[in-house]
Amino acid sequence: QSVESELKKVGLKLINVNITDIVDESGYIEALGKEAAAHAINAARKSVAEKTRDGSIGEANAVQDEKTQVAAANAKALKVKMPLRFRLQTPIPCVVNAKLKPSV
Repeated sequence: QSVESELKKVGLKLINVNITDIVDESGYIEALGKEAAAHAINAARKSVAEKTRDGSIGEANAVQDEKTQVAAANAKALKVKMPLRFRLQTPIPCVVNAKLKPSV
């Protein structure tokens, strides 16, 4: 307001003002600006790191899913091609050409 009163003395009227810079003797205002800028930079760096991490995890999950599905498809294809006698779910114990010795 002191500027407005000084302008009135010379017959001028203040209509609009754009402030481009504010300085205080202690540097408090400049420090606030630096703090805000540092906070914004750190938040952006954190966000980029989190997005990079999410991308890496998503890529690894997709590769793992691909390998799992390919293995399942290969296993299914082998199961269809194998003759029935080789597709036993549970092994059956058997003895082939065994000769028993009498116990002494």
